[in-house]
Amino acid sequence: MWSKLLAANVTEAISVKEAAGATPPSVKGVEAFLATASTGVKAERAINASVRLATADGDASLYAETRRADGSWVHRNYLAK
Repeated sequence: MWSKLLAANVTEAISVKEAAGATPPSVKGVEAFLATASTGVKAERAINASVRLATADGDASLYAETRRADGSWVHRNYLAK
């Protein structure tokens, strides 16, 4: 799946290269976003017998995480609204 995600991100970056005037966020801004992203309304459900999906829906972000039965995470996703 990594190669497909990389190709999609490259395609998106090329399509918006004219809008390159945007400044990147500061390190503190990113750290603050990541810290608050998992503090929204939490929900959890089983995907199958060995994987669970946990979400946190906040005012400015959505956090999703899949975990194995042993507690190790498979995937984490942070989305700004």
